[in-house]
Parts: sequence; C-alpha cells; structure tokens
Amino acid sequence: MASAGAVLMILQCRWRAARRAWRPLAASLCVSSLCVSSLCLSGVLGLGWAGSVMAQSNDTFTLIPSNELPRSPPRDVADALARSAELIRKYPHDPRARLDRGLALLISMDVTGAERELRAGLAEEKALARLNPAVGGLLKVTLAKVLAVQSRRDEAIAMARPLCETESPLKAEVAKVGLCPNLAPAGRRAPGELDPVRVAAVLKAADQLTALARGGRPPHLSDPTAGALLDAVLDVTDLTREVPLISQVGSIGLWMTSIGNVCAMYDLPAAPDAARERMRDYAVELGRCADASLGASGAALAAMADPPAQFRDLQTSMKPNPRESVMQVVQIVLATMKSPEPTDAWRRARLPALAALAERAALLLTAEERRQLAAGVLSAARAAADPEVRAGLTSVAGRFGDK
Repeated sequence: MASAGAVLMILQCRWRAARRAWRPLAASLCVSSLCVSSLCLSGVLGLGWAGSVMAQSNDTFTLIPSNELPRSPPRDVADALARSAELIRKYPHDPRARLDRGLALLISMDVTGAERELRAGLAEEKALARLNPAVGGLLKVTLAKVLAVQSRRDEAIAMARPLCETESPLKAEVAKVGLCPNLAPAGRRAPGELDPVRVAAVLKAADQLTALARGGRPPHLSDPTAGALLDAVLDVTDLTREVPLISQVGSIGLWMTSIGNVCAMYDLPAAPDAARERMRDYAVELGRCADASLGASGAALAAMADPPAQFRDLQTSMKPNPRESVMQVVQIVLATMKSPEPTDAWRRARLPALAALAERAALLLTAEERRQLAAGVLSAARAAADPEVRAGLTSVAGRFGDK
C-alpha cells in the first residue's frame, strides 16, 4: 500500500493535471461553438473579394481566389493544420487565411499561436476593407473567446465591445459567453440555452475570487462576500437541470475554466500535514469544487453528444474531448475519496453528484470507457470503510456498467 505522502503527491499531480485540462477543453469547446453556429467558418471564408490589393507595406498582394477557399470543415486536427499552413504560405496577407490558421491552432490546443494569428488578421486593415465585414467580425469574436479562455476577461470584453453594440448575429456569439456584461436578457430563451447574464456573473465572480485570494489564504464559503461569489461559480444547476444546446458549448467551456481557476486555490498540498490541514479547513469548498467539476463535465459531454454530421470527425480529434474530460474528473474525485484526508461524511456528500453524472454520461460513453469507470468506482467502493459510501459507490458503478 502506498504511503499517505505518496498518495497525496499523486493526488496533487492529478489535481494539477485537471486544471491544465480545463483550459484546452474550454478552447476546444469555444471553437466548436463557432463551427456549429450559423457563422460556420467555411461560409465566412467565402465572403469577400478576390484580387490584388495594397498591403500595409504598400506592396501588392493577392487575396485567396474563390476556387481555393475551404468549403467544408477540416477532417481532423492534422488536416486543419495542413490546410491552414498552405493558405498562410500562399496568401499571408489575407485575413481569412489568418482566421483559418487561428482556428486550426486552437483545435490543436495552441492558444498562444491562435491569438497571434487572429491579431495578425485584424492588423490587415486594407485587406479587411475589401472583404465582407463578417470576416473582421468573426476575427474579433474568436479573439475575444481566446482571451476569455485565458482568463483575460477585461481584454476579452474590450475586444467584444464593438460587437455588443451592434445588432448583427455576431452580437449573440459574444453575448452568450458573457462578454456583453451589460446586456439584459433578451426575451424568452429556448430550452437548453444559458442566460448570458448568468454566464457573465460566473466569469466576473471568478475574477473577484482570484483577487481576494491574492491577499493570503483562499476565501471560505462562510464569508458573506466570498461565499456569494463561490456560489456564483460553483452552483452548476443551470448546466445540470437540462441538456444544454450544442450552441452553448462555448459558454460551458468558459464556465469550466472559471471552476478550474477558482478550485485551483484549494489544492491539497503535497506535504501530509499541510494536506490534512487544508482538508480540515476547506472541506466544504473542496467538496463543492468536486461536485461542480462533475456537473460541468457532464454538461459539456451532453451538449456535444450529437454534433452535426460535418463536425463529428473534428469533434473526435479534440484533446481532451468531452468524454476524456468526464473520465478524468471522475478519476480525480475517486482519488480524493480514497485518500486518507476526507471524512466519511465528506465522501457521502459526493455520492449524489457522482450518481447524477453516471446517469447522464453512461449512455454517451463507449463500452470501454464505461468499463474503466465502473472498475475505478468499484475499487473506491472496496476501499471504503463506511457502509453507506461503499453501497453508494457500488450503485454508481452499476450505473456505468449496466448500459
């Protein structure tokens, strides 16, 4: 049996790996939300004018001819990277080539490279003036989401502000991920649509909590100010009460990023004594983080369970994809439950969220993924001393295994 110190070191590494996973997954979800919306890239790239114009340096350059514009989404990440690299090589001053390259880098998880390409596209002002305004608008939409994924909320809002002040379809693209903070709810939302004001509140609360934590120890839920902010981020009822529309995956991704950033403050330290102290002082916060992570990952999986046919190959190439995220979060929560620090009451409190995720996700996972999760849950059940925890985990394993 591993020592308590070894278990805690493994657990800490898993929590850190999970935090690193939230941001790439959120980036993938934001890209997917662009692709499945009415602003599909293959259509936007075709909006424009082909010919010779003056570059920023006063040299003449050529825009992409219509017969070379992509007409469909890439087959996978490799195809996206190869296609966009060729467009950039041949037409480096066409903003549409920069947009295509930026999205390709996003789905390959190169967020920094994507930001660079999107900014380069926006810098080609003379070329943008010759193209349909939707090209410049989509560059701004995508860059605003990229900045938001990196928790650069003020920059993201500034980038989105001109779009928030228009009545174009692009306004909805940034509003639904909370980047038009002053936008009031517009009419009745369809089932599965998230309230943009609610999403904006999540992102703002995460920023405020990060600022509070800079002063020293992480805040407690019992603190009136911090407690309300933690509730705003960690109450994922809006994500779990119904299946979100696939158009909402960008919002879900940003919400997941906020959860990851906030919950990073409550990491269990590597040293056993420090880990025991952290669990003792922040058991409620750690529990809420576990439940929120389970609920949000299940929502992302449910939203992307049945993407439009033309995007299914691209979805499977996302790293991590929503199924992998669910498996990772379950494994993290189980590792925490098996560690010596939580009380049995804490373990029992995690059972409803685990059972809800199993009910929601089991039909959306492969047989092998269900087998792996069922085996992991049964292992945690065998390690449990408390009969209620053991019975609850055994029931969860059955939900994963009996599909």
